[in-house]
Amino acid sequence: MKNIKLCSFVANYTHSCIITSNFISKEFKDAKVIYINENSQKEKLEKIVNKYFKNLNKEIIYMEWLNEEVINDYVSENIILVVNGSESFITKVNSYISFIKHNVLVINCYNISQIKSNISDIVMVHDYFLNTEGVKSINAC
Repeated sequence: MKNIKLCSFVANYTHSCIITSNFISKEFKDAKVIYINENSQKEKLEKIVNKYFKNLNKEIIYMEWLNEEVINDYVSENIILVVNGSESFITKVNSYISFIKHNVLVINCYNISQIKSNISDIVMVHDYFLNTEGVKSINAC
């Protein structure tokens, strides 16, 4: 896996968990998943994963903020970062994680009710678009 950025537009936190967990469980078997959430939702995430995506349970690392030490522990592994929140939060987190030089898949889940920019501008700075139907090429959007 090379460094790739996906974007998704979601109604709420539960929506982002279901979309991303479904995609991750189908596409990746050997990756560490780190959830970076604007609002602490650890218990909700655990319930969703345990109910719908039992095979992911042992692979997920729950995080509320970016911790450089955690990322450095996985230098030789594929990492999936799921960033969930407002547009400003996602922009801030993406600036913090831009230093990562190894295999990273970033899934930015934008809360649709908090977007201030033009959605097409957001989509164009990503490699792919993720929705309930799966991954779409930016050119197809």
